[in-house]
Amino acid sequence: MQSGVRVYLTTTGGAVVRQILHAFAVACLLVQPGLLGAQAAGQATAGDTCSTFRRVWVGEIDQDLDNFRYRYPVPSPDGRYVTEVDWSTGDLALRDLETGELRRVTNKGKPWSESQDWAWSPVFSPDGSQVAYMWFVSRTGYEVRIINVDGSGARTVYDKHCWPHCRLEDWSDDGEQLLATVGSQETSQLLVISIEDGSHRVLKTFDHRAPQLASFSPDGRWVAYDRPSERETGDWDVYVISLDGDEEVVLVGGPEDDRLMGWMPDGGVLLYSDRASTRGIWRLPVEDGSAVGDPTLVRGDLWKVWPLGFSRDAYFYGVVLEEPQVQIASFDLEALAVLGTPEPVSDPLAGSTSEVAWSHDGRYLAYKLHRDPYMVYMSQRGGAGDRLVIRSLSGEEVREIDVALDEWGRINWTPDGSAVVIAGRDAKRDLGIFRLDVATEQLVTLHVSEQDSDEALEGYALSPDGTTLYFGRASNQTPTLVALDLTTDRERVLVTHLAKVPDNPRLSPDGQWIGIGGWS
Repeated sequence: MQSGVRVYLTTTGGAVVRQILHAFAVACLLVQPGLLGAQAAGQATAGDTCSTFRRVWVGEIDQDLDNFRYRYPVPSPDGRYVTEVDWSTGDLALRDLETGELRRVTNKGKPWSESQDWAWSPVFSPDGSQVAYMWFVSRTGYEVRIINVDGSGARTVYDKHCWPHCRLEDWSDDGEQLLATVGSQETSQLLVISIEDGSHRVLKTFDHRAPQLASFSPDGRWVAYDRPSERETGDWDVYVISLDGDEEVVLVGGPEDDRLMGWMPDGGVLLYSDRASTRGIWRLPVEDGSAVGDPTLVRGDLWKVWPLGFSRDAYFYGVVLEEPQVQIASFDLEALAVLGTPEPVSDPLAGSTSEVAWSHDGRYLAYKLHRDPYMVYMSQRGGAGDRLVIRSLSGEEVREIDVALDEWGRINWTPDGSAVVIAGRDAKRDLGIFRLDVATEQLVTLHVSEQDSDEALEGYALSPDGTTLYFGRASNQTPTLVALDLTTDRERVLVTHLAKVPDNPRLSPDGQWIGIGGWS
């Protein structure tokens, strides 16, 4: 190859997402609950401090946006610390917002090569002396543990080893109960767990439209949660259910997109909503489980907000400043150097981009555009707001396609460039591999995973001739790499008794070699 020959490559520039945590003082809500609504209406005086906003920390998030729904930075009751996960080890940690210091609370005592255990979704006790958290136990699932903030007194309170979707939501103000969401891709449940003995009961069962956030009311009588509307319009509603499960009402419904941010100390709730003409934080007064009056605006023109929770006198939330973007750059193969500055394939203001694939002739690029301008930690593999984009190399041709799947991820082109192959879930929530004709937009099922087969289809690989799928499977709990011939629908096992389920196989350009990694 001659010097200076250029090959177009894609990069994932901006993959490190930065967040700013803001807080506004809410002490006035405890003393004079009417002031916040008065200020939203323009009646507050210059001395009011109930909407004081300040930046308290700037840092980086190295987690994929798909995992934002599992929130882990929550403030301590005194507002001094936020919980973290130290991903160098997987240990639970606390970050001091005054000094920036990160201190581990748990101590695995083993490197990742020896233990894939990690902490997740922690919550503080009401007095700030303890932290409850999910702990992932390798090959088993999550359990709920409690530990003192000084690292002593660790104990397990719930050992049912839930998987794959498990998170702690809240710790009741009386200190006696935890609220958790557990479930699978198809169903989920709200659990109330006893701190004393670990006993639990199901408060509410959901289909795949699980809550993104749930919390106890200050008096402990109610649980508020949000989930996608029954109208299937893409917007969300907020619900309240009594702690005994006997009463349930829609707290905030209608055509607006309303997301729960948490209960306020005075018994009202904070919402993140697009009502009126702006996205922002709204306050809704609540009495005895029902709304009394209309929401009032606290702060408008806020986008891509990540709720974290209350300290005693402030509410913390994050704002994403930069999202993952697919970028195109020229590359000199002989000099092994990028030529020029990588450019995003689309306007970053339009949303994040991912799951990129070049057509075999190099003329077109296919990628996913995620357009949810609201709650970034609700980003999923696919769904409302996601579009498949087909873009020419020059950028002169750009076309968006609405993919008729509930969720979807990895993309590969067929050899002739007439279609793309996509991993995702259909309307029945079945995991499968699908073929989408880019001209007609017709979607055809190539393979559907059998229930409880533990197939890692999300990370499939497609042979260069487009006739064979490669994916991992936990057959009888034995990690196996499988090849599926799409022309005959016959399978063959390539290798078995692996140390891990291969979830991200990669083929060499000639299709003769395959590289595998996976989860244990």
